[in-house]
Amino acid sequence: GEDDCHGKGWNWVAETRTLVLSNYHGSSIEASGDLTIRVEQLDNQIFSPHGPGIRIHNGNLKLTGIAGLSIMGDDGGIFVESGSLQIVQTVLTIRTNEYGIYASGNISVTNGSVLDISSETTAIRSVFGGLTITGMCSLTIYGNRAGIDLAGDMNFSVGGLKIESPEGCGILIHHGSIDLSSAVFDAFCGDIGIRLEEGSLTVDISTFDLNATSCVQVNGSCNILRSSGTLSGEDYGCFVSRNMDLSGNYEISGKTAIAVGGNLQIQNGNITASGETGISVGGDLNYVGGGLMLTGDTAMQIAGNAEISGGRIMGIGKINGIVVNGSYTMSGGDVSVSGEAEDGMRISGKKMTSTFGSITVSGRKNGLVVAGSAVIESIYLLASGNIGFSVGKSLKIERGRLKVTGVEIGLSVKEGNLILGTVVNMNVNGNVGIYTTKDIGIHGATVIVTGRFGGIVSEKGNLIISHGRVEITADD
Repeated sequence: GEDDCHGKGWNWVAETRTLVLSNYHGSSIEASGDLTIRVEQLDNQIFSPHGPGIRIHNGNLKLTGIAGLSIMGDDGGIFVESGSLQIVQTVLTIRTNEYGIYASGNISVTNGSVLDISSETTAIRSVFGGLTITGMCSLTIYGNRAGIDLAGDMNFSVGGLKIESPEGCGILIHHGSIDLSSAVFDAFCGDIGIRLEEGSLTVDISTFDLNATSCVQVNGSCNILRSSGTLSGEDYGCFVSRNMDLSGNYEISGKTAIAVGGNLQIQNGNITASGETGISVGGDLNYVGGGLMLTGDTAMQIAGNAEISGGRIMGIGKINGIVVNGSYTMSGGDVSVSGEAEDGMRISGKKMTSTFGSITVSGRKNGLVVAGSAVIESIYLLASGNIGFSVGKSLKIERGRLKVTGVEIGLSVKEGNLILGTVVNMNVNGNVGIYTTKDIGIHGATVIVTGRFGGIVSEKGNLIISHGRVEITADD
């Protein structure tokens, strides 16, 4: 109304369109136009068996006050028909069968507000807007079909969020992005923990624990940086359709623990990825540093190129360790992988270039197999398999220490020359120690070859030794 008025537990201030609740115990509140509700005293209760506890037509709602308000009813909690909702420094509890909070516009929760919402459908929904949570807020949300359902962006900084959704998504964003910073986020969901239908996900300096059929599904790009957490999924731990940047400490699991459609960059921190596939990359991998532990049928599959410049990678694959469909470049770091049924590391691209670092590989078929050519400088390489180290084109080793062991063949170079330069120490053994189809050039290397049936076998090429030390032993 236009005049001030009051009743039991409430007071209306017409000039500011403010409804003050002070130990209000009553039925639903309905208004047209903009409305501010200020809660005073600790015990304010709305019970509405029919319709929302608070309904606003053609206006915005602001809920404020350092006190508590609880809404209970069979229908919705708060319904803002065609406006936005602000919750400022308020303790709000909602128990309802329908929507906990429903707004057509943006929703903001600020200044230390505490929300506890339970809904048999969706806890928080904005039809055309987004959600902003800032300033040490705490939200505990139960939405049986969905926790948070938004049309637009979600921004959450400095606070805590806990979501449970037994039948649905924890957070569903239709046409927006999510930005989490300095937050603690836990979710247990029957479907997807975080789902962005069209947008990007950014997480920075946060802690999270997600359990869902798929924990994170982003149809866009994803940056999870300087954070720590657990993603426990049945299908995917984390699925990203475009590029992903990852740093921090994480344990991630699923049939595919991490699936990235574009490029993946990993730097710093410690990451464990386990599943039928540990990591699947549709583009290129850039691994800068940190620790990476992978387990799966295939520990890591890379459709593009792989660049390793530091850190430590350990992988155990029931079938293959690491499979790179493109080229492989290594300028630092330590890689240790195994493939129990097939290959420890398979590089199917044109070239492998390794200029510094350590590689330890083992496989049932091949320890290390390179389809193209390989250049090795200042590398420690330990490879074992039915064929220890197989190169499809040429192999040049300028500096380094290599120990290659094969059941059938230690080192196989099929269609190119084998060149061993200065400061190379190589120990090779197998039924055949070294097998080539073209020339072998030894120019200062120390080469020790042991073969049960043959030490060095060159079908068409020449053995050229300019200087160095060569020891060849054949048992038979």
